[in-house]
Amino acid sequence: MRVVRAAESQEAMTWVMFNTYTKGVIESSEQLLTVIRNNGQNAGLIEGAIEVDEEADLTTKSYVQTQVLIANKWLHKPTFKAQIKTDGETAAKNVIDVGKKMTQHLKDPEREEIRHLVEECEQLLKQCSVKYDLETGSVLMDRLKDLAKCIDRGIVTMVVEDLIEDEEPMADLEILVDAERDEAKRKFMLERKIKELLSHLGRVTKTARVVADGHAAEDARELRQCTEQATLLAPMLVKAAEKRVLQPTEKAVVEEYQSQLAQYSQSLSRVRDLCDRAVDPMQFVQTAEETMQRMKEESAGEQNDLQKCTNTSNAIRKLAHRVINVSMSSTNAQRDPELMRALAAAQQRLRDARPAHALRASRLPDWQDNIAEILRATGEVESVLGGEMIFKKLPEPDQPIYNAARNLHAAVREWSARDNEIVAVAKRSAVLMAKLSDYMHADKKREVLSTSKAIVAASHEVARLARKLALECTDMRIRTNLLQVCDQIPTISGQLKMLTTVKGSSLGHQGTEEDIEAMNMLVGNAQNLMMSIQDVVNAAAGASVKIRSQRGGPRMRWVRKNY
Repeated sequence: MRVVRAAESQEAMTWVMFNTYTKGVIESSEQLLTVIRNNGQNAGLIEGAIEVDEEADLTTKSYVQTQVLIANKWLHKPTFKAQIKTDGETAAKNVIDVGKKMTQHLKDPEREEIRHLVEECEQLLKQCSVKYDLETGSVLMDRLKDLAKCIDRGIVTMVVEDLIEDEEPMADLEILVDAERDEAKRKFMLERKIKELLSHLGRVTKTARVVADGHAAEDARELRQCTEQATLLAPMLVKAAEKRVLQPTEKAVVEEYQSQLAQYSQSLSRVRDLCDRAVDPMQFVQTAEETMQRMKEESAGEQNDLQKCTNTSNAIRKLAHRVINVSMSSTNAQRDPELMRALAAAQQRLRDARPAHALRASRLPDWQDNIAEILRATGEVESVLGGEMIFKKLPEPDQPIYNAARNLHAAVREWSARDNEIVAVAKRSAVLMAKLSDYMHADKKREVLSTSKAIVAASHEVARLARKLALECTDMRIRTNLLQVCDQIPTISGQLKMLTTVKGSSLGHQGTEEDIEAMNMLVGNAQNLMMSIQDVVNAAAGASVKIRSQRGGPRMRWVRKNY
């Protein structure tokens, strides 16, 4: 046996010294850590990593999502003290109550989707409250998450569509009154305008109440106050409008009407702004994009109604400005100056898309081109919020990890991420991998480790979602293929975490034999992970056409972007 002298014992040990392959050490270490983590969680000595990550920042989550986390804390660890069970049951009931209210305002099939989930959650909650069962508790956790997603999606849809600024309240009333000399016709026009005003106010107040019900009391208080103010101002505006019609030449009457109209419009704008800011910015942007695209397609079928095409263009432009405002007021934008600058650039592009004064409303192609430019500017906002602007820079040959991320992004960017979590998480994985490459080149060890952890979590989420989709597929060949590509991801992502830890320890000391070996393995691993996620997306898209119809749960949609 060789005796190690004191001087030698001070020398830093490396895998190369022991003539040991890094891959073998990584696999052994990974297996040991997995066993320790699983045994510790089963014994209740340590908490799951997912719980910690989910509760790390509740400020970015909606009210129903927060309630789901509280319920999951009980369902994940049912042996906790009685107060946690009480809080968990209450939180689950809160989510169910919001779901019941939502069914009163949505249309089919969204209404039926939420109704089925509510019924299933009520049954599961009753079973878990009486006698907890691990399998039942796990199903309840999944159903509560599905219900929360459906609720948030429904609220965002209502905020976008019900609050569209297609026409100002009492629009053109003064012009119509001054142009029409017949008193009977003026009264008829007034009645029509009042009916439109009250109908619009009904949609606004309904949506505002739904938004308030889906948020905590302190966040909903101001929204309820502004909604009540708009409701009180409406009769005053109607009264002023009636006087305006009966006394069209009285200056004081005209000024009073204009004053009441300005107050009412300002109150509605405040309600709209509060509703817009109460929902998730990314969901708002995605829903608004889809709504604008639908409005564009509908206007294309109304080529003979030039005024309607003009109104549609104006409504789309106003909705696009709401998209910009929501994005710029988001928490991420407020914290990130670079993100704010990118949004400001998108805002300027939207302003530049305003049609020139010489643009004739009688030329439908001009308006269609203008709308298309607005949609492109709005689509850029989604990319900015998702961090996808990182792929604007040209790839360099010495950044193989960045190139792997860029390839994944190029493969999934054509898919809409709305109502498709697999696409959304795949895009996020590509962005995170690109950031990892930048952090490694900048020798930012802490960011390298935290980003690799986020990549592992995102890749596991992709695999979980795709595996769930595979179990609903009726084609056994497609199902088997999707499950096989899913099974590769946990192993590859686990190796990524170990390799980035090794690489992170050598930042600032590049060029050693061990560093070169670790870097080569890390590059290969990153490329394999990005390719595996791309394979999962492709296989999931193919499996989507073979999904059997099931009761409840949000449906995953595969929609290609054409703007």
